Amino acid sequence: MSTTASDRTGEHGVTHVDTPGLGPAPAPASAAPSAPLADPAYRLYRLSVEQYQAFGRSGILTPDDRVELIEGLVVEKMTRYERHIGTTKRLARFIERALPAGWHVGKEDPIVLARSEPEPDISVLRGDIDSYDQQKPQAADVNLVVEVADSSYAFDRRKMAIYAEAGIPTYWIANLNADRIEVYSEPTGPDPTPEYRSRRDFARSAAIPLVIDGREVARLAVDTLLAPVQPR
Repeated sequence: MSTTASDRTGEHGVTHVDTPGLGPAPAPASAAPSAPLADPAYRLYRLSVEQYQAFGRSGILTPDDRVELIEGLVVEKMTRYERHIGTTKRLARFIERALPAGWHVGKEDPIVLARSEPEPDISVLRGDIDSYDQQKPQAADVNLVVEVADSSYAFDRRKMAIYAEAGIPTYWIANLNADRIEVYSEPTGPDPTPEYRSRRDFARSAAIPLVIDGREVARLAVDTLLAPVQPR
């Protein structure tokens, strides 16, 4: 579902975006499916989370396969380039430093949801690093998910729905194309069109409130979180 959003730029580089139903962003023309999948006679088979995990245990999928399960489909992760890698490291470092006791940062850790097992670039997880030695984190264990987006921006917008449906409180997209961080909050939870009701955009000059368990624990300067733009 696509909607029209209006921007209201406030002070200190923060843009409030009025989003009456954020919904997935429309796909670019280049993303049109190719034959034969474009033929409605072909139907994709969707795996359950249990089937996907069984593929891993049996060796059909290995740790070298850069894939994740999104809405029952095994999706190959996009290549990560230098600025993507640098931004991910910065986010992990500065978020970790600001977290209160009882929380830690996950880096591409799988999260078990109803029909998906995404591996976001960064997640803030309840407990210590040994809390998930015997099980993977689930939605109730996750306070924040962060995806770093360049060529993956359209796909990361679509993943927003699975995080909103799961009730994960906050979703950040580090939008390298626009040199800003988009903060989505107030998830609908299970809904025919799950979404986040609130969006705020933080420019490089702004500071993002880091909210953990409903409480602001720090403000992080966007300029320290985004890797520098490479000169052309």
